[in-house]
Amino acid sequence: MQFLFTIIVPVYNVEKYLKKCINSVINQNIGFDNIELMLVNDGSTDNSGNICEEYSEKYKNIVYINQSNKGVSYTRNKCMKKANGKYILFLDSDDYISNNTVKDIYDFFESHYDETDIVTYPIMQVKKGTVAMHYRYKKYF
Repeated sequence: MQFLFTIIVPVYNVEKYLKKCINSVINQNIGFDNIELMLVNDGSTDNSGNICEEYSEKYKNIVYINQSNKGVSYTRNKCMKKANGKYILFLDSDDYISNNTVKDIYDFFESHYDETDIVTYPIMQVKKGTVAMHYRYKKYF
């Protein structure tokens, strides 16, 4: 099946944040049925694997992969080979995206298809209730 997006989420010991991450993908205003979500438990020792499994049993477009710890780069590369989306998005398992993120990225790519290979978006950081631009985004963009 072809999806508009494959979102790859490497997972490692993030049970505290994982549901918020997954729900932020499920609640995309582009429609979750347009998204393939790949959750890869990379050797977690907490409840992260069980959370991934629970969501994959509930949604047919969530792919759950359980593996021994291979690291984030290996995991992303492995998933890119299996992805069924027109576009691929990486999301860290302790992060979440706003409801319009995937639609905004899709609209941008579709209107600049022949001009663009990669897109980034503002990265916000929440610390002690305060939201600010993430230092990496400010530094590089």
